[in-house]
Amino acid sequence: MYKIPVISIVVCTYNGSKRIEKSLQSLFNQNFPKNKYEVIVVDDGSADNTLEAVSKFPIVLVKHKKNKGMAAARNTGLMKSRGEIVICYDDDCTADKNWLNNLFKAYGDSRVMGAGGIITLSKNSSIVEEYCFHTGYANPVPMILGQSKTVFGRFWDYLLTNFSYPQSKFKDGSLVFELPGASSSFRKKYLLEVAGWNEHFVKASEDLDICRKLKNKHPELNFVVMTSAKVAHEQKLSFFKFLLKEFKRGKLRKEYYAIKKEAPPYFPFPFLFILLTLIVIYVRLPVAIVLTLPFFLYPWWIFRAIAGKNIKMILYPNLQLLHEGATVLGMLIKIT
Repeated sequence: MYKIPVISIVVCTYNGSKRIEKSLQSLFNQNFPKNKYEVIVVDDGSADNTLEAVSKFPIVLVKHKKNKGMAAARNTGLMKSRGEIVICYDDDCTADKNWLNNLFKAYGDSRVMGAGGIITLSKNSSIVEEYCFHTGYANPVPMILGQSKTVFGRFWDYLLTNFSYPQSKFKDGSLVFELPGASSSFRKKYLLEVAGWNEHFVKASEDLDICRKLKNKHPELNFVVMTSAKVAHEQKLSFFKFLLKEFKRGKLRKEYYAIKKEAPPYFPFPFLFILLTLIVIYVRLPVAIVLTLPFFLYPWWIFRAIAGKNIKMILYPNLQLLHEGATVLGMLIKIT
C-alpha cells in the first residue's frame, strides 16, 4: 500500500463569502485521515466578509492585500503548502465525501504527475449548466484533443470528440491531456521545478499553461482522471453570464496563444453558420431555414438525445453555436 503523505488542498477565493463555507465544510467531511491533509485558503484581496466566513474552519489562511489573479493565488498556496501533493480546488465546489481518498489513489502509480477529479451536476442546475456537464466542460481534457498541431487535424479531432464523447468512456486512471483547475492535483516537486503557475495569466489559461510546462519538462510522466473523485461545481450560470464568461475566455485565450506565438484554435461552425445564413438570404430562401442550421452543424446532439432519451439535448445545438460564437467573438476582438 502506498504510504499516505501529507496533502495540501489550496482553495483560492475572491469575494467568496456567500459560497465558500459550503465548499470548506465538504473538505472537512472527507473520509480521509484528518492528520494527513491541510486546507489552505488564499484570500485574493476580497472586499467582502470572506475572512469572517473562513475563520470558522481550522484552515491555514493567507491574504493578499490586493487581487492578483488565480495564478498568483495558487503560487501563494504552493509556497505555503507542506504536502507532497498539492490540490487546486475552487471555492464554489462541493466535494463528495470520498473525493480526496479517490483522488489520492492515482498517486499509487509513480508515473502519475497529476490527477483530476470529475465535475458532477449540482442540485437545481440550469439548462446551461446541464449543457456544460454533457459537453465535459471543466473536466479533464481527452488525449485526442492534444494530439494534432495542424488546423485540419484539430478540426478532425474536434469532430471525433463531439461524436464519440470520449469523456463518457473515462475510468479511474484514464490518461488525459489537460487538468482544469476546479479539481486538479499535482506532485509538488514537479510544480516547483517549473516555478509554479505563470502569473501573467491573471484570469484564464493558467491551467493549460501549467499542464504544458509540466508535460514539456517530463514527457515520460502522465496526467490521469479519477472518475470516482467527484465534486459538484455550483457556478449558478445564467444564459447571459455563461456567454459573457466565454466571450472573456476567448479574448484571454487569444492572448495566451499570442504570447506563445502559436495559431489559436478557432471553432469553425460559427463562421459557417454566418456564411450559410448569408446564402439563404441572398438566394431568397425561407428565413426559417436558418433556424434549422444548428441541427445540421451540430448533429451529434440529436443522436445523443435519442440514445439517452434526454429531450433537453434537442436545444443543445443552439447552445453550442452560441457558446462557440461567444468564444470566437472574444478571440477576434483586438487585444489592447
